[in-house]
Amino acid sequence: MKKLYVIDGPDKGKSFNLNDGITTIGRSSDNDICISDIGVSRHHAKFLKKHDRVFIVDLNSSQGVFIDGKKIEPGLEVEIEKDSDLLLGNTVLSFQKESSGKKLPQPYHTKGERRPFETSESLKDSSRTYTWSLELLLKVSNILAQSLNIDELLGEVIDQIFDLLKRIDRGAILLIDKEAGKLREVVSKTRMEDKEGIFSKINYSRTIVKRTIQEGQPVMMSDTRRVNKAELSDSMEKMNVSSVMCVPLMYKGYIRGVIYVDSIGLPQGFRKDDLQLLVGLCNTAAIAIENARLYSDLEKLVERRTKQLENAKDRLIESQKQLSHAQKMESLGRMAGGVAHNFRNILQAILGSSEFLHIAYSQDEQLQKITRAINESVA
Repeated sequence: MKKLYVIDGPDKGKSFNLNDGITTIGRSSDNDICISDIGVSRHHAKFLKKHDRVFIVDLNSSQGVFIDGKKIEPGLEVEIEKDSDLLLGNTVLSFQKESSGKKLPQPYHTKGERRPFETSESLKDSSRTYTWSLELLLKVSNILAQSLNIDELLGEVIDQIFDLLKRIDRGAILLIDKEAGKLREVVSKTRMEDKEGIFSKINYSRTIVKRTIQEGQPVMMSDTRRVNKAELSDSMEKMNVSSVMCVPLMYKGYIRGVIYVDSIGLPQGFRKDDLQLLVGLCNTAAIAIENARLYSDLEKLVERRTKQLENAKDRLIESQKQLSHAQKMESLGRMAGGVAHNFRNILQAILGSSEFLHIAYSQDEQLQKITRAINESVA
């Protein structure tokens, strides 16, 4: 086992010789074996050759090392059999020129394909899986029912998806803005250790999302290498997105958005059971999201109505102040009129008495002067 063959991946057809001691493999050019696969870490793993036996050690890579479909623990030396297949990122390696295929993941079966007959044991497993899925969906429903805050709810939905579907590497929830009519990413998550900053942004395929919204049906690609490249975005090809699921969020026949998830570096990452579970979760999430939306709209309506009532109250208080001021002025006017009337009565009595004195004592020059002064003052 001195020569390693690339069975599948960007470098398919190439072969590499192993050193007698240590042989490093990764994307960086300073490795003994350089792989041009972005799913492979810069320093992914190392081979250890001991006599006629070959071991491999995962150097804490982002995607891990798989031997015959089983992921090995980082840092541990694991022996490689002569007929084993290795998976690093999206690259399949073997000591043979062709893959044995005996332990590779089984492809996803579509509805049109025939399956082998199911034994009673497989039916029992299917029943257990169905019951397990129902229990999980019930649990998720109870969790989602505890919050009516739209932001908290969306974060909880994406967390539950990652908890239930371990094969997911990245995911995003996209909602349709009712006013603008455009799709916007509201929450996203990744479980990748993104030391190089290439996986953090969820560059989803707009073609797949558009198809999901137009058809109102879930879309799954279990192996993107087998589909038309026109259906994939450039960023998906660049990051070696291997499996994709996109499911519509529907409520009362209307599409409110989609949930998009993908897997990087591991072909056949998603199975039919995963799609069914995601569809069930999306149905539950769509109801919860719509309830949260209605609650949010109700809160905004209540806030708007409260503000209107406060403005009306302020206007009413101002009107009451103006009315009170007018009433006070009216009362003051009436009081002033009454005082003037009473004062006029007094003056009339004084004037009458003055005129009597003026007539009665017409010969008294001094008194005539006084009465004339009184008459002039009162008049």
